Amino acid sequence: MHLLNQPRRRHKKSRHGCSECKRRHVKCDEQHPSCSLCTSRKWPCTYPTQAPSKTPAKRKATSSFPSIDVPPANSSHGRELCGLQETTRTLPNPGVEVSRVSRMQEMRLFHHASVITAPTLAKDHTGLHFWQITLPEFAVANEYVMDGVLAVAALHLAHLEPENKSYWLEAVFSYQNRAITGLRENLAIAVDDPSANPDSNKEIQLACSILIIVLITAHPGIAQSGEVGDPLQEILMIRSILKGSAVLLYQIYLAKGIKIEPWIHRDRSKNHSTVSYRRARDGRAASFHEVGQLIEQTYGLRRVAYQGAYNLLMSAFNKWPGENENVIWPVRISESFIALVEEGDWIARILLLFQGLGLHLFSRKWYALDAGRRIVRGVLNPLGDDIPPEWVEMVDWIREAVKV
Repeated sequence: MHLLNQPRRRHKKSRHGCSECKRRHVKCDEQHPSCSLCTSRKWPCTYPTQAPSKTPAKRKATSSFPSIDVPPANSSHGRELCGLQETTRTLPNPGVEVSRVSRMQEMRLFHHASVITAPTLAKDHTGLHFWQITLPEFAVANEYVMDGVLAVAALHLAHLEPENKSYWLEAVFSYQNRAITGLRENLAIAVDDPSANPDSNKEIQLACSILIIVLITAHPGIAQSGEVGDPLQEILMIRSILKGSAVLLYQIYLAKGIKIEPWIHRDRSKNHSTVSYRRARDGRAASFHEVGQLIEQTYGLRRVAYQGAYNLLMSAFNKWPGENENVIWPVRISESFIALVEEGDWIARILLLFQGLGLHLFSRKWYALDAGRRIVRGVLNPLGDDIPPEWVEMVDWIREAVKV
C-alpha cells in the first residue's frame, strides 16, 4: 500500500500545550514548568495564562476593556448576539490581542454600515454613493478599510442600542485599533517607496482616514464617560488625524479616473436651511460679528492668528446647515492660534467657544452628539466664575445656546 493511502494513525491531541509547541505544530507533553521537547531543544517554554474553555459562560475580553456579558436573548437584537462565538485576532504589535465578534456578526455590521449608517453620513446623492457603494468596494478589497467600516457600524449601534452599548464599544475598540494600524503600515510602505502608492491606493487611504475621523469625533459623545476633558487636547488629536487626510486629499484632488472623484468635487453650495435655521444662524452671526470688531482693534501676530481662526468659523457659519466645516476647523487653524489658547488668551478662548457652538448645531446627528458641549464645558468649567466682566454676557449667551 502506498504511503499516501495508509490510514492516518490516531493520537491524543494536546489541548493545553506550551506556546512554542503550538507555534511549531508539534505534540507537547504539557510538563511544567518546561515541557520535555523544549527542555531537550533548549527552547523558551511558556504556557498560555488561561486555557480556552469549550463552553464559556461569558465573553472574555482580551483588550484593556473590562469583561462584558453577552446581551440577554430577550434584549434588543439579543437573539442575534447570543450563540455567536467570539473569535480573536492579533494586532501587528507583538503580544497585543483584542476581541472580535464572529463572522455572522461582522456580516450584520457590514450590512448595517451600508444600509443604515451610510444615509446618516451622506448629505446628498453623491455622498450616499460614496458611503454606500464606493466605500464598501474599498472595504472588501482592503482589510484595514473593512475594519474601519465595521468600527463605524458598531459605534452607530452603540448609539441605537444603549442596552448593548458596552458590547458594541468593545467591538469599536477592536476594529478601530486594527484600522489605524493597517493605515499606518500602508502609509509607511508609501513613504519608503512613493512609486508603490498610486492615486488608486491614496484614495483608499483617504477613505480609511475619513472613517477614523468619524470614529474619533463620535466616540466621546456616545461613550459618555461624564468626564470633562481638555478641549485643546481633543482638537490637537483631531488635528493630527486631519493633517494626514489633508495631505492625501491634496495629492489626489486633481487626479482623474479615481472612484471618489465625484465625491471630492461634489457641489457644496446647496443649503437646505429652513426659516428657523436661518434665524438661528443670523442670531449667532450677530454675536460673532462683535468678536470680529474686537479683532480689528488688535495688532501684529495676534491679529493674524485671531483673524485666521475667525474667518474659518465665519465660513463654516455661512455654509451651515448644508456643510459641517467645523469638523475640519482644527486642521486649518494656525499654530500661533493654538499657542494663544494655551496661554489663556480670552479672544482665542471665545473663538474656541464659538467652534463648540458650531459643532453643537450639528448635535442632532449621531456622530456629533455632545461634541460642542464638550468643548464649551472644557473651556469654562475650569474657570468657574473667573470670567472678565467684558466677556460675561457673551459667555452666558453661549452657555444658554449649547444648554450647559
